[in-house]
Amino acid sequence: MLAFAFIGVAIGVVYKRWGTGGVWALTLATLVLSGALVVLLTWRNWWDELGAWLADRSLVALAVGLPAAVAVVVAALSYAGIRRVVP
Repeated sequence: MLAFAFIGVAIGVVYKRWGTGGVWALTLATLVLSGALVVLLTWRNWWDELGAWLADRSLVALAVGLPAAVAVVVAALSYAGIRRVVP
């Protein structure tokens, strides 16, 4: 839940700094990068390896560790971006 909160803050920082165009660019970049990742995983037949890697992780690592890592990274990027936002 904390990761989603920081993602919302990051989207707010993008909106405050670059406006609606920045949010659209962020959305399109996210879609393109996600699509490229899916194409890469399909092209290299890495879906089985990804599934095995996820299955090897403990429940605590997937439920706490991974979201916490995402939250820390997004919070750091948001902090760096919010320092340059003009009110």
